[in-house]
Amino acid sequence: MVEMDVESVSESENSNELSTNLTYCNKSINDILELFNSAKINELTELFDSISEDNEEKQVKKYIKSLLKQNITQAVQFIMALFQASNSNISIRHLKRKKIALFCFVKWLEHSNSSVKPSTEKLISEAVNFLIAELDSFTDIILMKLCDHILEAIKKKKDICSQLFDIIPPTLQILSSEKINKNETSNASYKNEFIDTLLNLEWEQNISIPIISILKDISLNKSQIELVSENIINRFDTLDISELPSAIYQLLLITKKGNKNAIITGIVDYFCKLEKNEPNTVEKNKNIKQIEGTVILQICLGMNLDHNLGIQFIKYMKETKTSNLTKFNISLLLSMAKIHRYEDTILDYLKSIILKCFKDNMRLKNSLWLNEYYPFKIIDISDLMLSIVKDSTIGNEQIIQSMVKLGFILVDSMSVSAPFAKQADKAPPKNEEKTPYDYTCELGHQILYKLFKLHDIVRMSILDAIMSRIVSKSSSIFKILELLEKIIRKCSNSIIPYHNKILECIDYISPLSDSMAEMLFKAITPIINNNMNFKNTVLLNLRKRLYNKEYNSRQNALIGFIVLLKSQCEIIKNLESEDIQSAKNSKILIYEILGNIRRCFKQQPEIRLKLYEYLLVMIDEYEDIVPSIFEIVFSQFKGYLDESDGNVVLKLSSCIEGNDEPYIIEPLPYLLSVLTKSISVMVRTENLNVFSKLFDKSRDLMRQLIESICDLDFDAFGINTISDFTENYIGNSNYLYCLLLLGCQEALMEYIYRIGGYSVESAQSIMSIFRRHSELMKITKDKRKKLIGNNIDSSIFSLVFLSDIIDFIFSNDSSKYQNTMNVYKNNTDFIQFIINVTNNRLNNQLNDVQSNSVSDIQQYSIIGRSLLFTFFENQDFSKPIIDLTNKINKSQFSYVLDCIIVIIKLIIKNYPDKLNDFMISITEKENETNIIFNVAQQLKNLVDLLISNEVAMNSQAVNIIDCIGKFSNLLVFNKNQKSLFKEWLHNISINNNIEDSSLAKTIVVHLFKFSDNDYDQELYYKIAKISLYIIGTILEDDEESSLKFDMKIINKRTYSSIVMTLYYNLNEVLDEIEWSIEQIRTFLNRKKPEKKDAIKNQIKKFEQQLYKKMKYIVLTLNVIEQAQLKGTIAENCIKLLSKTYKVLSSFLRWKLKDYKLIDPEYTELMNNVSSSLTQDLYEFIFYLQKIDIEIAAMNEANKKNKKGTSTNIKQKSKIMRESKTIPNLIYMVEIYERYLIQLTKKTGVNFLSLVKRSISRDFRIQVDEIDNEENNVEEEEEEEDIAKKKFKTEHHEDSE
Repeated sequence: MVEMDVESVSESENSNELSTNLTYCNKSINDILELFNSAKINELTELFDSISEDNEEKQVKKYIKSLLKQNITQAVQFIMALFQASNSNISIRHLKRKKIALFCFVKWLEHSNSSVKPSTEKLISEAVNFLIAELDSFTDIILMKLCDHILEAIKKKKDICSQLFDIIPPTLQILSSEKINKNETSNASYKNEFIDTLLNLEWEQNISIPIISILKDISLNKSQIELVSENIINRFDTLDISELPSAIYQLLLITKKGNKNAIITGIVDYFCKLEKNEPNTVEKNKNIKQIEGTVILQICLGMNLDHNLGIQFIKYMKETKTSNLTKFNISLLLSMAKIHRYEDTILDYLKSIILKCFKDNMRLKNSLWLNEYYPFKIIDISDLMLSIVKDSTIGNEQIIQSMVKLGFILVDSMSVSAPFAKQADKAPPKNEEKTPYDYTCELGHQILYKLFKLHDIVRMSILDAIMSRIVSKSSSIFKILELLEKIIRKCSNSIIPYHNKILECIDYISPLSDSMAEMLFKAITPIINNNMNFKNTVLLNLRKRLYNKEYNSRQNALIGFIVLLKSQCEIIKNLESEDIQSAKNSKILIYEILGNIRRCFKQQPEIRLKLYEYLLVMIDEYEDIVPSIFEIVFSQFKGYLDESDGNVVLKLSSCIEGNDEPYIIEPLPYLLSVLTKSISVMVRTENLNVFSKLFDKSRDLMRQLIESICDLDFDAFGINTISDFTENYIGNSNYLYCLLLLGCQEALMEYIYRIGGYSVESAQSIMSIFRRHSELMKITKDKRKKLIGNNIDSSIFSLVFLSDIIDFIFSNDSSKYQNTMNVYKNNTDFIQFIINVTNNRLNNQLNDVQSNSVSDIQQYSIIGRSLLFTFFENQDFSKPIIDLTNKINKSQFSYVLDCIIVIIKLIIKNYPDKLNDFMISITEKENETNIIFNVAQQLKNLVDLLISNEVAMNSQAVNIIDCIGKFSNLLVFNKNQKSLFKEWLHNISINNNIEDSSLAKTIVVHLFKFSDNDYDQELYYKIAKISLYIIGTILEDDEESSLKFDMKIINKRTYSSIVMTLYYNLNEVLDEIEWSIEQIRTFLNRKKPEKKDAIKNQIKKFEQQLYKKMKYIVLTLNVIEQAQLKGTIAENCIKLLSKTYKVLSSFLRWKLKDYKLIDPEYTELMNNVSSSLTQDLYEFIFYLQKIDIEIAAMNEANKKNKKGTSTNIKQKSKIMRESKTIPNLIYMVEIYERYLIQLTKKTGVNFLSLVKRSISRDFRIQVDEIDNEENNVEEEEEEEDIAKKKFKTEHHEDSE
């Protein structure tokens, strides 16, 4: 017996007194319930049997209905009592009585949902459970009527109580135990019919979740599971958004029965669709995000319990590649990554797919034809991932930890290098062309910064990871330091609780390189400036490290002091006049740092050199501390002066140490340069501070030193000009003395120019020192043919001095300084020297040997404008004013032109956004709207002059063409302008007989670049045809004696480099085609036909372009394989042909998936391959084997004539390579033909009419391995593994 809740009974009795007036068989309800509660079954049976059978149905119905209206508790107890009394004796009357009670209660449930109070829900559930236990006592007919009754209630959209649906699963379970047919329908169970009817009905919103819940409890076969899950997913749109988690929870429970893949993909597809139709209101969007977060948690819970569910989803994401990358799917993956089983797989997948997105975007960006015809949507993965990070604050907090891990994985992905490769000690240039790895790393950087900013919970873990990478000197340390700097600068308040954590990294600066240490100190500078305790701890640590025995520790301590010094100078520079206390504190710290820096003068020469380089930069930027720098530098420099005999000379011997191998311990030129620069700044600013007497003394010493250098012999400085600079102590010392004195002479020349300005006296003094400099340089070169260490490339002239003196000499037309200009211009050696030094300095900056800064742009502009003004008429590159047929003029002009071109390349590389302003600056044409194109036009005309036979300045022409190509890379040219340059390069190729291979290659490379997607000229084909004509053909019946077209640039000297360039471009096109086929195949694998139809025409156009491209490649390669190629060109041709057949196989596999419509262009392409490319291929292989046989015979003959002579190693390696490449090529051909046969069978189109069977070969393909793959043609792995098949080679000739 089921016991009722006593409290609910008493509550019901008190709430409705009318129920006590009801009687059944002259018994009140209380009497009946007393018998029921007392378990007096026999008396109950007698009571219910006492009523006449004819009147029983009417009485029972009336009584139960009345009770249900007045007192539900008593009604439920009465029904239970009725069932108890009817179960004592099995009879038709008893069964009928129970049926009446059952249906009365069910009918009441059909209309009572809105009237049921929360307090009675438990009571109704108990009643339903009681009835479920009694279902076995009913006949199948009654149970079927019960189910039909419920279906009818759903159909009529009655106010059904949700507990009613709990009766359905056990009812169907009882019915399905036997084969019961309704309406004589054979071979179909009532349960199947019931499920079909239920799924076809329209469900009211309030009963949808209960119905979905009961469907999971019904035993279903495979087809029913698929039908049910699909039906439920299709009903998501009809549900209220708040009910989705409940529905999905029930649906996930159904996955236990099967159909996991369809269910999980259906759920994620629905949310992806929901994502595309985001609501406009913020509140609705927030609500959806919270629902999505709940659903993701539910799915992850299901995956944790059923790992196959997670495997199915990962497989689904991998199969669809980038097409299903949505915020919901990625969030789900990140949530799954919290499950240990999936973590590595998912994070590796996300890293690879993000990298793939960047690679795909870069491929589209770099290809004109793909940009024009690509039919599919391009994914901005950066925006997608950052929006996920942003949404992590709205109900999606479970992804945060996984997102942190992914962020660091992406940052670390930039450090892709060869195994055991040496780590770079310098930060990569910021403005160089970015690779997909750079973009991936940058995305990881942004993700981590956003997470740190938004979520306090992960701040410590992010800082821990940052510190561990700094301590371990991770390969991604530069990006990590950038991240730390950004976090400290932009999240200054959030970082305050973690200052002690950041302070830990100072203990590990010793292993870091100088650039790493500098970035670290710059990153923590804001904390040092705002936190006194932090600053004191850092200063104490740096002082200790300054006396450490390790060089790296000392160097990094110096860098730390310099960075702090700069930061304090910046504070003073930017402070307002009222903030006296802050300025005072900064000045105190500056003097303290300078006191520590003074100690570096007694350390290793490398430390001193780095200190001098830093001081040279600071003197220009912070004039207020120049007197202090002057004081500490002058006291150091005095130790290297000898004032005996009334002359001031340099004690170069004090700068050298070492017994057997002397080395420099004091970089005296740099020390002198710091001193002279500080003196010149103090003269200009009249900021002598308290060092006026010391300043006067220093100027006097400089004057005397200049006189000594100009007047005294080199012997006075310890240089023995008579002895040779041999490899002994005296010779090496002499050589080092010369290097030091050369540098000091340059420092003094710059000092004189700074102090004396444009006076004639200063010019004459500079010329005097330059003459001595030239003499000493000549002696050094003559005595030591092989210069070691310092040479003219490492001149200590500053870029400011070089730009200023070039500007004065070349572009100053003031009569006031005419005499001074004449002094400089009359010495052509000096002008050549300045231009050479400038050229080398600029090249060093371009190659990142020497650093550059934004302030250098002004110097670049001055140099460029001055040289352009002097050497070109009206500052027009196309009009040089000197005679270039003269060898002397040509030499000087080459240096000038190199300087200008290098400057332009520097601007393009480091500051591309300032290129337009720079061009206006050097040409002084502010009114021109398209200045870059106009300059490119001028450079184009200059190239025509340089490559002429009269001038022949080929290396300069190469640089200019490269420069024009870089303009094009910046997208500053429109389509018509690009076409203009293409025609120009094409005309050069046709009309100029260029024999310089590097120039020819440069012209052809840029011609290909400007001719992207241009089929009209058939450039590839023409180059291949002309090369064939020059090289010669292997076909005996081909007697073509002349060509209808010609390109003079292709000749005996240049054809090899041009053909290799052609190979490279063909390979690039093949990569693009292969990638495009992969995108189409991925799209065709989708299960959304409506999307396929939407872009059907676009795909059709895209396919036409692919056919056109491939046909063009086949035509070109067919010409190349007819040529008498040898060596590397032949080997690369074989590799290119192998790749071509691999791509052709991809074409066939694509059509095996989508074979309903075969285009005529496709058929024509395949017939061209079979009729020409494949047939001539075997002739080409025969030719190569014949050449190998001849070479082998020649080697054998040489071996007999010269006993003991070993076989040519190069020839052996060539044979080994060919033993793999040729079988690989044949294998690719046969794979292609195999797919061709399959396509012919599948489509009915005869692709084999022009195919000839392969000839015999000297190797055997392992057929078993191919047969194992025949059932997996559609597998994507086949494409990747196709080149990795093994061959078994049998050299018949060797065996014989």
